[in-house]
Amino acid sequence: MKRKAVTFLAALLCAAPLHAARATLMTGRYPARNGAYRTASGRCMLHADETTMANIFADAGYVTGMVRKRPKRCCRCSVS
Repeated sequence: MKRKAVTFLAALLCAAPLHAARATLMTGRYPARNGAYRTASGRCMLHADETTMANIFADAGYVTGMVRKRPKRCCRCSVS
């Protein structure tokens, strides 16, 4: 596994809102494509059929989990 690993030396945000940037990192798709756009207006969910790195790892037999920072003023997220 180590021989096939990728190391990030630098990264650029594709979107200013952190939720959209995290969603892009998890899906490899821009916010307009993965559903994480307009976070200021309360839109903060990925499309239901969006494939994430966690899905790919789970399909390969890994157990995955998620830890996130909850903003002081959260939008209508499906995860609390």
